[in-house]
Amino acid sequence: MLKINLAIKEEKGGKVPQEWIVVGFFAAVTLFIMIGIMFSNNGKLNKQRDEITQKKAEQKKLEAIITQINNLKKQKLNLEKKNKVIDELNRGRQIWPKIMRMLVETKPEQLWIKKIEGSSKQIQLEGSCFSHLNVAQFMENLKSDSMVASVTLNKTISAGVRSTSGGELVNFSLQINLK
Repeated sequence: MLKINLAIKEEKGGKVPQEWIVVGFFAAVTLFIMIGIMFSNNGKLNKQRDEITQKKAEQKKLEAIITQINNLKKQKLNLEKKNKVIDELNRGRQIWPKIMRMLVETKPEQLWIKKIEGSSKQIQLEGSCFSHLNVAQFMENLKSDSMVASVTLNKTISAGVRSTSGGELVNFSLQINLK
């Protein structure tokens, strides 16, 4: 009869089973792969951190430039306002000699201007002459001038005073709107 021993033999001599060597090898390879991935990810992460630091520094530079541009825009607006004021002052300063020249050139003989007041847009004028025709001629002459937008006769009054030439003195008031 044949005897079969089903018990596992213990090996003496400290040999590691071959399965454990294969498992250990795959564990070591997996460990090296994981360490490699970790170093690779750390490298990428450090690269991203460096880029973030550079972008933040660039952002600060650009914010400083934007602040300068905004300050320059404010200065530009301020200077434009001042230039408008200066232009208006110059216009006001230069307009009255032009108005006086216009009145002298358009005034008929035997018409006297007593009072002029107004602004660079509108003038009130009072005067006197010997005839209503002189007032009408003066208004027509003013309307034909390039500076004048419109002329309105406010009033004419016969003063009842006779001149030495026999004509009656007429006082008038005009409103002249300028362009």
